[in-house]
Amino acid sequence: MSNILPISRTTAADWLVRSALPPFLSLISREEDAARLAGLPPFEGHTPHGRIRGWRGTAALLRDVRTEVDDVYIWLAQTYGRRWSYDPGRHPGHDEVRRIANFGRHALLPSRIGWDAYYLLNASSRVLARAAEAADELDDALDALDDAWDAAWRTASDRAHVDAIADLSNGVSP
Repeated sequence: MSNILPISRTTAADWLVRSALPPFLSLISREEDAARLAGLPPFEGHTPHGRIRGWRGTAALLRDVRTEVDDVYIWLAQTYGRRWSYDPGRHPGHDEVRRIANFGRHALLPSRIGWDAYYLLNASSRVLARAAEAADELDDALDALDDAWDAAWRTASDRAHVDAIADLSNGVSP
């Protein structure tokens, strides 16, 4: 992962919610929520009131998941102490994925969906690592996290490639 991808705002927004976030939620046993997000229709912009077309209930879902993930993290910190040997949020190999996710979250404004999805990418990584460290299973959890970050990069790369082909077919160079 070393290049910034030529990815459109619409594609980045859709990728963040429907492709990047679901595997991270699955890692923390939120499979039903992951399936709901992955099953959303493609991002098609905002209504005149700033809501995301076709994504009714998604903001409330992400807000609830965020609250529950925060509660689990707080419980882990209180139960096992606040010092951890590893911070999964600081892995330099994931910078490109975070940049695309950041681009996607801004494209979803004024909705909170993008902000909450971006937050949950990072929070789910931390919760998984903390829970695994508490259970002495950190190595397996870190392997699973690396796989999720790599999968996020691959799906973004695939979508960027499609965007570049579409731009070329429309006479626009990426």
